Amino acid sequence: MLAWQDLITAALVVASFCYATWSLMPARWRQILTGAMLQWPLPAWARLRLSKATAGGACQCDGCEQSSPAHAAEKKIFFMQRRP
Repeated sequence: MLAWQDLITAALVVASFCYATWSLMPARWRQILTGAMLQWPLPAWARLRLSKATAGGACQCDGCEQSSPAHAAEKKIFFMQRRP
């Protein structure tokens, strides 16, 4: 039983390490690594996800690409003075 727990723990540690490394890696390095990984024979869902990661900007949030003038409506700012 202990061997299975060790294997599951090791798999979780490796997965956490890979996620942290990928998240903290500079965007340019991620793009280079993703481009190299796209050369491998991968399933369609993995290729789609990697191609989306390569096409994104530096922040990978896709927030800038979805903005439109309709969402950027100007709001008037009101300043309220405190009474002494």
